[in-house]
Amino acid sequence: MRGPSLLSLGLLIALAACSPGGQENASSMADNGGMITDAESIPAAPDNAATNDTTGAPPVAAAPAQADATRIPPALRGRWGLTAKDCTSLHGDAKGLLEISPNTLMFFESRGTLKRILEREPTRIRADFSFEGEGMTWENDITLTVQDNGTTLIRQDKQPEEGAPALYHYSRCKS
Repeated sequence: MRGPSLLSLGLLIALAACSPGGQENASSMADNGGMITDAESIPAAPDNAATNDTTGAPPVAAAPAQADATRIPPALRGRWGLTAKDCTSLHGDAKGLLEISPNTLMFFESRGTLKRILEREPTRIRADFSFEGEGMTWENDITLTVQDNGTTLIRQDKQPEEGAPALYHYSRCKS
């Protein structure tokens, strides 16, 4: 009984010693101050559910931190208004309201879906978004940064709409 267990342990150790992954990723993150700078460096969630697994084992769920690395950081999520009235309007006229979910930016008449993360920190993200609204579709590189202990959101559009500012300041809406 003990022989197969030791053999299995030896195989696992040998397999781990041959794995090239861990040190390279750790050193590249250290060079960037711990910031993820490329979408390919974000670990992919396991996709056991999509395979034809005949072992009968249940699908493996992604670890929360791993799944969250492919989404908008929690500190940026919620309702944000350009003015206080954007947060309290009951008439559907909150033109400065921005609602941020894990993968989406919802504006008054448009919706941006997260396409690719370029940079990510706990209080900041720079990403490509695919937008649709008012019968049009477009792409934009947007940076979102939370400041002032989570009460202020700065939105910077790399390709602002013609005549629109590139920088917007929002205040977090109170619940």
